[in-house]
Amino acid sequence: MQELAVEYGLGTLRGDRTLLEVVARTAIQVLAESAVNGNRASVGIRMAGSLDRRQAKLGFRVVHQGRVVQRGAIQGTELAWSDRDLALVGTGDIEVPAGCVVQCIASYADESHHVQWRADPATFLNPRAAILSLVDPSNSVMQAYLHPDVPPRGKAADDFEAAIACLLWALGLSVASFGRHPKTR
Repeated sequence: MQELAVEYGLGTLRGDRTLLEVVARTAIQVLAESAVNGNRASVGIRMAGSLDRRQAKLGFRVVHQGRVVQRGAIQGTELAWSDRDLALVGTGDIEVPAGCVVQCIASYADESHHVQWRADPATFLNPRAAILSLVDPSNSVMQAYLHPDVPPRGKAADDFEAAIACLLWALGLSVASFGRHPKTR
């Protein structure tokens, strides 16, 4: 085991016991390139090349304005198939309402294996940005903080740091603003 660990760049093993864990990925999954663009969802599945295409299925739920407006499935026989890197890739398109979210479920032999959500980035509302727009609807406070009339010193610097922290938070980052307290400036 020591030789295998070194050969595969895992480092040396310590102690007198060895544990080897092998994790197999799912044999079928929602295609990473699946996307929603306007009124069309281009969805697909990727599966092991040795599997039977007829047993594959891509289920979907379309959620629009908080309600499920469409459910369905594209059978393996209805997907357009291609070979890619020792795997089979099946793709298909569905009509969807603009601004919706699509849940894709890859299944094989009537057993679901992988679930992914897709949305159109051009129309999908960022919930954190929506919260900021409730606090500052015209975006004027944020703009004033980001572009002070004087070089950022004192209160202007504090406002600038707070605005940057808000922007990073809206992008989904967890922000710790150390400059708010005098001891962390």
